[in-house]
Amino acid sequence: MNELSHNNKNINNIAKQIITAILSIFIIISIFYFIITTVKKDNNLQKSSSIANFQNAAVMVYYFHRTSRCNTCITIEKLSHEVIQNNFKNELQLNKLKFIPLNIELNENKHFVQDLNLSFNSLIVTLIRNSKIVKYKNLEDVWNYYEDKEKFASYVIENIKIYLDEI
Repeated sequence: MNELSHNNKNINNIAKQIITAILSIFIIISIFYFIITTVKKDNNLQKSSSIANFQNAAVMVYYFHRTSRCNTCITIEKLSHEVIQNNFKNELQLNKLKFIPLNIELNENKHFVQDLNLSFNSLIVTLIRNSKIVKYKNLEDVWNYYEDKEKFASYVIENIKIYLDEI
């Protein structure tokens, strides 16, 4: 009986050690998950609130999209980025212009739907003064021009220049 009681105690101790180890691993994983999601959320908030970085005046061009994207949506973002990179190098370097693609389905970006009257994926040119959007334009015709790179580029460049002239 003594030996059986001793074996039961050993089994109980081993079970307790296993449960303690499992709980410790769970706690460690939970802490890492919390840290990773907090860092990601902070990065998204910084990206979304990048308006605050412009104390004076600047032009920000946003490409608002959803999580699920068609080829046309991806093409419009790609073309927009290329046009801005190729035609506004100086303005980009001087932080007078910035291009930011944002997913409007993320909680931190949902406010843009109301703020800018978005009803679908959109390329929006904004004028920022004192960390606030004071003027904006939805470049809706990108949907008509995305298959013609020259018309697309002319349209986007023309509208960005109008806003840059106001800085």
